[in-house]
Amino acid sequence: MGKAGVGNPDHKRWRNMPAAENEVLAGRMEELLTPLVYKQLSY
Repeated sequence: MGKAGVGNPDHKRWRNMPAAENEVLAGRMEELLTPLVYKQLSY
């Protein structure tokens, strides 16, 4: 006897696809995060 084909969805591994690149969002994130990163590196 084998296992049933139905599995517990709580144990399922989710395979999310990365979102498409949004240039406006990427530029804004870089604008906000770059000064913070350099400030942390110089600390």
